Amino acid sequence: MDPSVRITYHAREKKSSQYGFMLMSKTSTVSYTQRITVQNAKSIPLEALKIIDNIPVSQDDSIQVKLISPALPQPGQPSSRKSISAGSGVCAQWHGVGDEQALESTIGKDGKLNWVLNIPPMKTVHLALQFEVTSPHDVTVQGLN
Repeated sequence: MDPSVRITYHAREKKSSQYGFMLMSKTSTVSYTQRITVQNAKSIPLEALKIIDNIPVSQDDSIQVKLISPALPQPGQPSSRKSISAGSGVCAQWHGVGDEQALESTIGKDGKLNWVLNIPPMKTVHLALQFEVTSPHDVTVQGLN
């Protein structure tokens, strides 16, 4: 690890809401935002710095996890967009994009994504990973503190 490149994961923000009228049809949605700061203290630019991040993956069909930001296509959905711009000098993509050995049908299903950054000397880049977890009102989702 290079001490002149600092990556800081700030405290995860959490917002909850509930939808539905009857107890049986109520769902709970929790939105999580993870802010990340990447600082280049070098006198030279950083090019194609890759940060591998992830969102949770549900093992239960009644619990849905949806990536909100960066706005990558949902895993398993066909799309011509393999990567997207997520700000100046920042690209986001599902982990495995560009890997010839990765199966197209499995990319993104493990929740891993890449941030690829170009950072000028002595500059800082701010990233935001946001996802929502939706579940039936009476289901307790564990592991997302």
